[in-house]
Amino acid sequence: MGLFPGWRAPEFPLVIAGRATTFHAWRREKWSVVLTRPADFTPASLRCGIASVDGNAVRLLGLCAPHTVPQGHVTAGAEFGGLHVVADPQRKIEKIWAGPQMELGPAEPPIEEHAAYLIAPSGHIRRTLSFLPGTQQDFTTVLRTLASFDAPFLLRDRELPYAA
Repeated sequence: MGLFPGWRAPEFPLVIAGRATTFHAWRREKWSVVLTRPADFTPASLRCGIASVDGNAVRLLGLCAPHTVPQGHVTAGAEFGGLHVVADPQRKIEKIWAGPQMELGPAEPPIEEHAAYLIAPSGHIRRTLSFLPGTQQDFTTVLRTLASFDAPFLLRDRELPYAA
């Protein structure tokens, strides 16, 4: 089941730098972006987008991580400095945040959509951007949508370059 705008973002436990916390405590009432599958975005667009974000105003979280990290532990992406990634080998968090499933009729299995959730400082989902699995998405599109919520202060240069 997907999550929809207006709903409170689901809570789940996190372990960051050996310290237990929760998703909402980690967000600290800031704008947040949750990516159900960060690998669906091109590396160039992730680097470009993350470099454009003011890390003091926006929290970025991805929900897929290597299965070698314990459940709920967060790793700061070495390759993409501002994106934190939650380990979820048991897929508990993924089930909560799963994107919507499209029904194609009785003969076809449902297609799971991946999503980027834009979460307001209040903790409520403001926008859900859905896309098909495995596509090479442009992360700056997510950030442009975030900036449209009267939140251009979230971006360092107030303007996002297009990733190549």
